[in-house]
Parts: sequence; C-alpha cells; structure tokens
Amino acid sequence: MCLRPLTALFAATLVATTPAQDHSTDRSKHLSDREVTLSIANQSEGELEVFWIDFDGRPRSYGRIPTGATVEMSSYPGHLWTVRSGDRVLARYRTEDRRRQLLTVRGRAQPPGRPERRPTREKGESGTEPEEASGGGDFVGTGTGSELSPAEARDLVAFHNRARVEVGVGEISWSVELAHYAQQWADHLARQSVFEHRPAQQRRYGENLAGGSASSYSVIDAARQWYAEKPLYRPPGAPFSVQLMPAGHYTQMVWKDTRRIGAGKAVCRSGRFRGWVFIVCNYDPAGNLVGQPAY
Repeated sequence: MCLRPLTALFAATLVATTPAQDHSTDRSKHLSDREVTLSIANQSEGELEVFWIDFDGRPRSYGRIPTGATVEMSSYPGHLWTVRSGDRVLARYRTEDRRRQLLTVRGRAQPPGRPERRPTREKGESGTEPEEASGGGDFVGTGTGSELSPAEARDLVAFHNRARVEVGVGEISWSVELAHYAQQWADHLARQSVFEHRPAQQRRYGENLAGGSASSYSVIDAARQWYAEKPLYRPPGAPFSVQLMPAGHYTQMVWKDTRRIGAGKAVCRSGRFRGWVFIVCNYDPAGNLVGQPAY
C-alpha cells in the first residue's frame, strides 16, 4: 500500500563550526534514523564529483557539482561522504546529528587529462569550512545513485512511461537524488529484515515497495506487480480515497503531477526475510493525495 506524503519543512539555519571528525573507519555508519540535510558548496577551481561511502566501505558516485554551485541532499547521521577532483580527495565529511549541515570545498582542481582512479580506501587531505549555505545549481549524476544498474534504471523509467502514456499523462525521468534516498531505505530494510514504509515523519516523497526472492526477483517484476493493480482503480480517474488504497501502487505510478523517480534495491542477509531483495521506488512530487484524481 502507498502512504500519504508528508512534506518536510526545513528552516534556514546558520551552521556552527564543525569539530574534528573521526574517519578511522572508512565506511558509513548507521547512527540514527533521523534525516538530515547536507549541502555541498563547490568553491574550487573546477567541477567536483561526490561519493557516498556505503556501509561496506565502497564509494558510490552521487554526481558532479559545477564550480560555483551548491547542491543539497538528504542523509543520515554517520554517513561518510568524499568529494574528489579526479583522483584527488579534497574533502571528507561524516554527517552529524544536526538538521542542516554544510560542507564547503575549496582547492585546486586536477589538471584536465590526468588519469583518474577511484580507490576504495580514501586518501588525501580533508577539511570543512561550515558557513551559511547559499546558491544553487544542477547536480548532474554520472551513475544511478543506487544499486540499480543503468540498464535497470532505464527499464524502470520506460515501464513507468508506458503506463503513463496509457492514461495521457506526462513522462517521468530518473533522479540520482531520489535513487540515493530510496537506496538508504532499501539498505535499512535489508539490515533490519523488515518490510515497511519509511515513517511518515521522515517521508519526503511518494513511495512504492516490493520484495521477492533474490535469486529471481527483478526491478521490473516489482513494477509489474504495481501495475497489476490497475483494474482496482475504479472508476478510472476517480478522486483518490481510502477505499482506493488497494490500487495505490498503480495510482502513484501514473500520478499526473509526478515528474521524477529514483529507486534502490538491497538483499536481506539474515532474519525473517533472509534471501529477499527489497525494491524501493520514490516519486516526486508524491501522488495519492486524497480527493484528487490520479490523472
């Protein structure tokens, strides 16, 4: 079932000086389920690439930031981030238990044409200079932002768009930001061996969940399950209501105002759902608003 969205409101905050951080463990830690906002400001001389270091110590590309731009993303306390120019690490930062945090990156960009390598264990200088966040810019991803392969992401977007064309609503596109957000929750479900939606107080986007045997269950299998609820949306175009919740996965897929999606997946290694793969897909803007038609 799909839950009604809750819009998170963030007040502008001045960020105090950040204390020295412990990076002795080169991987993200799960210190709290409290969602925080991390802004990264590129004040270096060139484009930078951002990496989230996952819970196994593997770097995941989260996209590039043009020089002079500031981007904002969701995170959790204990997550480890690195910012690179080519193979040079300009900054490393572990998010803390503060609602809003800022990492300002300065330094000389790597000369064009220099070979780029991406070591798993981070090397190089580190440092942050917190201050008030400002500015904006495009965050252009080089990867999917999650454990989905580029082919899986393309297939999932195409499946959604075929369903949307059927009812005459606009197409959606892939979001690296949403994919990272979805991957965080997929990882949580796998670690805890639970199958449940993100708590309402933490939810920023629409959300569809699915799960099945890891040996055979795919992202498209999940999408087909959600789409199979189409006959339950009766009459077509009716205002969404509690009575239509059995069709909630489908209506979120085709919700007229939704413009972008991102998905993540994780395999559960222990507990009740051992051997399952969990699929989480987030939608922006969220659908399933009571009293409004899906299309």
